[in-house]
Amino acid sequence: MRTDCRPFAKVWIGHKELNGLLDTGASVSLLGHGGANLVKELGLELHKACSTVQTAGGSPHRIMGKIRTAMTYNGITKDVDLFPYHGNNRSNWNGLRPNLNRSLNSV
Repeated sequence: MRTDCRPFAKVWIGHKELNGLLDTGASVSLLGHGGANLVKELGLELHKACSTVQTAGGSPHRIMGKIRTAMTYNGITKDVDLFPYHGNNRSNWNGLRPNLNRSLNSV
């Protein structure tokens, strides 16, 4: 039974269903827990990107790079930029940009 009352959305990348934490303050979409394995498993291309991001908890994290991939939400697919990092949160996402919902529903 899930006791976390934060807003999550189920999204698909390839054949994988993921839980995304919707974060109204996020400026980028981060791929956290298990992100490196997911990139490898799905054969996604990781582009160089050197940066540090700060999550809602205030902790800085170095991103591993940037991927551009198709993501499906509510049956609508759009290309999105994701930034994998070595996160330790329970969800796959830490800061899924809220406008992703709008952009996926605007097709």
